[in-house]
Amino acid sequence: MDEDPSPGLPPGQLTKYNGPWFLTQLLLSISIGLGSFIFFSFARRVERWKVLYSPRTLLKGFSPHEVHDHQTSLFGWILPTIRTSEFTVLQIVGLDAAVLLSFFRTSFYFFLTCTCFAGAILVPINYRENGTSEGVDPPMPDNFTAAFDLSPTSMLTNLSVAAEHLLLRAPKKIRYGSTLYLTSHLIFTYFFTILALWFLQRNYARYIPLRQLFSLELAHSIPARTVLVTGLPPHLRSERAIVDYFEGIQASTGGESTGLGVESVDIVRAVGGMKELLERRTRALQRLEGAWQKYLGNPVPVEGKNAVFGYDPAEEVRRILEPTEGQAAEGSEGSGIPEGQLVDVENGEGGEREFGTARGALNPESDEDLEARLLPPSRTNIINPARPRPMLRPGWFSKKVDALDFYAAQFRIADEDVRRRRMGKFRPTGSAFVTFQSLASAQIAAQIVHYPTPGAFRTELAPEPRDVQWFNLSLASSSLFVRRLLVLMTVIVLLSVWSIPVAFLAKLLSWDTIEDAAPKLAKWIAKSPRLRGFVQTSLPSLAMVAFNNFLPFFLETLSVFQGLSARSWVEYSLMKKYHLSILFTTLFVFITSSTYSLLQEISESPAGVLTKLATTLPGARNFFVSYVMLSGLAIMPLQLLELAVIIPRFFFKLFITRTPRDYAELNAPPTLNLGTVYPQALLIFTLGVTYSIISPLILPFATLYFAMGYLVYKYKLLFVYYRPYESRGQAWPLAFNRIALGLVIFQVFMLGLFTVRKAFLLSGLMVPLLLSTIYASWRINDLYSPLSQYVNVSQASEMSQGGESDIVKLRKGHPVTKSQSNLQRSRYSSRDEGVYVVQPDSATDYQQPPLSESYPGVLNTGRRRYGHPALSGSLPEPWLPGLAEPTLGDDLPPVVRDALVVDLRRRWSTFKRVAKKGANVVPGINIPVASSSRSTGTDEDPSRAWRGSQRSESPIENDPTGVFSDEEEELEEGEGLTGYGTFWPHHPSRNRRGTIPGTEDES
Repeated sequence: MDEDPSPGLPPGQLTKYNGPWFLTQLLLSISIGLGSFIFFSFARRVERWKVLYSPRTLLKGFSPHEVHDHQTSLFGWILPTIRTSEFTVLQIVGLDAAVLLSFFRTSFYFFLTCTCFAGAILVPINYRENGTSEGVDPPMPDNFTAAFDLSPTSMLTNLSVAAEHLLLRAPKKIRYGSTLYLTSHLIFTYFFTILALWFLQRNYARYIPLRQLFSLELAHSIPARTVLVTGLPPHLRSERAIVDYFEGIQASTGGESTGLGVESVDIVRAVGGMKELLERRTRALQRLEGAWQKYLGNPVPVEGKNAVFGYDPAEEVRRILEPTEGQAAEGSEGSGIPEGQLVDVENGEGGEREFGTARGALNPESDEDLEARLLPPSRTNIINPARPRPMLRPGWFSKKVDALDFYAAQFRIADEDVRRRRMGKFRPTGSAFVTFQSLASAQIAAQIVHYPTPGAFRTELAPEPRDVQWFNLSLASSSLFVRRLLVLMTVIVLLSVWSIPVAFLAKLLSWDTIEDAAPKLAKWIAKSPRLRGFVQTSLPSLAMVAFNNFLPFFLETLSVFQGLSARSWVEYSLMKKYHLSILFTTLFVFITSSTYSLLQEISESPAGVLTKLATTLPGARNFFVSYVMLSGLAIMPLQLLELAVIIPRFFFKLFITRTPRDYAELNAPPTLNLGTVYPQALLIFTLGVTYSIISPLILPFATLYFAMGYLVYKYKLLFVYYRPYESRGQAWPLAFNRIALGLVIFQVFMLGLFTVRKAFLLSGLMVPLLLSTIYASWRINDLYSPLSQYVNVSQASEMSQGGESDIVKLRKGHPVTKSQSNLQRSRYSSRDEGVYVVQPDSATDYQQPPLSESYPGVLNTGRRRYGHPALSGSLPEPWLPGLAEPTLGDDLPPVVRDALVVDLRRRWSTFKRVAKKGANVVPGINIPVASSSRSTGTDEDPSRAWRGSQRSESPIENDPTGVFSDEEEELEEGEGLTGYGTFWPHHPSRNRRGTIPGTEDES
């Protein structure tokens, strides 16, 4: 039996890349990428598909930039997207987006430079030495049939190649490479390393001004001036004690206080069972909304044989939230007797009904409604020819009751439990958010040591309110230690266990396995050289890409369990774990038989790891060239189609989405998880630089990967993604360290390669380069790290005094209006209600924001302050199906189009007032309620379709004092419903602690 030329490799997999594997993989990648590119260019122009391919442009408050105006031509979006500068992206989208694009651009220029030098110098040297462009000897052809073709011409070619291979591999003529040849590899190793460090340092130097000026521009925002305090001692767990501590800090011995001015304090409370109460309220709300949808449909038909009469969504919501005694008494008695309907109209000025308020209540000042107010209250009379009013049996032997009234009662009970519990007492925890009066004070407080006990009174810059992971803030330090220890052990076990399915996958997809398990299939595949090339090259690459995509789901759960206090910190923890996992499994485990064998060999001979890498990595070069080619030319353009969004969306819309709330959440724009984007790009960077010497063919494909990634992600950041929080660009320092690790792997690999080739002098010369790279990486990170984490106090103090010269320089040459940066800046200036799409949809009217993803039972509204969402978050209200748009004739008076269907209990004089205004009663037509559906919107401004559209103008344009005014802002919705709110030490009138429900000042 012949010995495997590369021990440790999956048998028959990575070493047998013979035949037209390169052409097969290239054609497959180009076909997938080009097809995706062309289909996307067509699809993005379809109006009803904008919710998939440009949902960011449909957000409330969005103002188009020049790049958003090129929508007509097929490929007209490409050049404007490329020409849009990263400074423009910084102002429109945010710092995290600009940092990601800067990383892709830097990597692109680095690999482009390497490609040019390698193609001009290194490839000719390799070809002269080996007869190929590669830096190692060509592999032995498999059974002397390199092209799997038995034609006479091919057989002669194969025999000549085989003879040459045998001569080169003859034991008496072992070739270790000429001195000039190996010296050229050493020189290029030095050159590529120095070039990479230069590009990295240049990008770091470019990142620091962006980080500083971006934070200075938001200097007056609340998150920029807030510090997260953890490990508070028991005697400091009150608002007044924290204020006294920070404002009593003295830096001089003269007795004059130089304390840090505090604006407000929010102590995190142990909310106890609030999570369960909110979840129960949400379940009751969803059951209620689902019952109404099953009864009336969504949208509710207003024409035809199934037209529904007497249905007013606003009136029904009012009756659910404010039930009368008569309604409560008959709540389980079934439906009332249907009565006729009359027609009433709106007042036309204030939007109120003439005989009721905007929510449908009667007007106590109107004498004409005296009769209606004296009549006993009853359920509204809804006529639905298609379905009877639903009934249910609460218990096995109980009497049937009206399902809608029953679910409404259950919701009111759960709602009352939540509101009553919010007014209770909650124990303070050791965490608090302290907002200072200036940015400089916050920076100082975050960087100094405050307490003599280790681990106590720790301070750091606070994440943004939407970024906070509230569940983890109340965890004790001992719990955090145990959680992190468990996560560390789990990751170690995962890396060991994950190699088993990876190795099994590698063996399963090998040609030898196919021949043994299915010889007929292998014989049929072998008839087509291209099909066999696909099985040996493209199929393993596709399998590895798909297999690695399952890993982030589990790793993200581990990161949340780890106890991190911010969602962005969870992303970066995922980034670290995911990068380590795919680097370990892809670069090391996949090319070895198992993790155990690899660790065993290293433990038996630590120095043998160099030989192991030098003998196994070259044999896998064709696989990784195929992997990088597929990732850049196929997978990256395929991301434009948003299949990860479309496929689940189709499933949810077909089987789950029913209510208006479901449709509104379905149309919400996707968010970008940086924890899954960076690791894939970092892996390509590591593979590209590691194989740059022995297989220069990988360099142009790595260049194409980062070029395509730059275009794809820039488009998606400008048109698709909406990131509700910023992390101050902290992804780049993490990416820098992992790129430096990739350079070390590259140098260790080359050191082992020189050692195997008996070039000990060159191996010795690699040691200074390895040590210098480690030192240079540490020095660059140590130099720039402080400015990447904090804002310098010098410029922060100038901003407090009104200086903005540096910010003006940042904007110069990249003009962006305030309205165009509204989506990015409005997160810090007001309650942001525009986190979801104003996409015309008959099944929803977008009257409420989606439910929060970070905390259950509350709405995903923008938050300026750091109140706990369980205590101050906005609660969702019943959202009933809206009425379908009627197809009314043009001959009807306009007043009829805005008419309201009312109950027969209204006096006849009401109907006469309608007739005086020119309205005619049209039998058989049910006119939709003006206060529901999309009647408040206009064709010119679809964003006015949202509730509260009277404030839809940009807060930036409406604030004469600037976006981030220090004046007193309005209270956030929901804060007055709890005994715990933001503590204002210098504004006692704004503190609402201890107030009695219903007595708060509503002005």
